[in-house]
Amino acid sequence: MSVETVCKTQIKDADTLKDALTEIFGQGKIEVVKEGVSVTGYYSMRKPTVIIKIPGLIGTAGYAKTEDGTYELVYDSSDRYKLGKLIPAKNRNGVTENGLMQVYAKHQIKKAMKSLRGRVASEQKDAEGNIRLRVKINNY
Repeated sequence: MSVETVCKTQIKDADTLKDALTEIFGQGKIEVVKEGVSVTGYYSMRKPTVIIKIPGLIGTAGYAKTEDGTYELVYDSSDRYKLGKLIPAKNRNGVTENGLMQVYAKHQIKKAMKSLRGRVASEQKDAEGNIRLRVKINNY
């Protein structure tokens, strides 16, 4: 049975969200539309504007903007395993992991570096999934 599921986030920037989702799912899998789309596969009053188009989804999956300016993931509950990278979950050690927020934060830093005329000099991901960025900021 198809049921609407919502995952709240603290994400406020649609462009950075699109960049993070593109890194996770690949080019051509994310679409941003000005007017929200009506969902298929389940009933929802929410109209996502950042649409995830990966093969095999039962219903429409995407991010809808809320009244407070944040985006929330709206999807068919049957698609939770295909969208697992976007849904916070506890690992074997009981620590909550949130892959999307980690990649989103990395893209926010890269965006900030451009405004400071800096750049990301190196990027590493360790065995535990932590992302380490080394940044260089140019002198004015």
